[in-house]
Amino acid sequence: MPTIDPKQLFEFEKEMRQQNMALVKENPWLVPPVVALAVLPVAVATVGFFHNRSLKNKLKIEREKTKQLTLEAKMNQ
Repeated sequence: MPTIDPKQLFEFEKEMRQQNMALVKENPWLVPPVVALAVLPVAVATVGFFHNRSLKNKLKIEREKTKQLTLEAKMNQ
C-alpha cells in the first residue's frame, strides 16, 4: 500500500476545498438542495420513530383490553 506524504495530502485537501468553494460561489443555488438532502433522512427517521412508538402504545392498549375481556369472561362463567 503506497504511503502518502502529509504535505501532499494537505495540498490535495487544500485544492479540493478551493474547488468546492469555487463551485459554491459560481452556483449558490446549490446550497439549499444539498442541505435539504442532508436533512431529509433525519426527518424521515424521526417521523418513523415516533410513528412506531405510537403504534407500540396502541398495541399495548389493545393487549390490555384483551386481557380485561378474557378476565371478565372467566369471571362471568
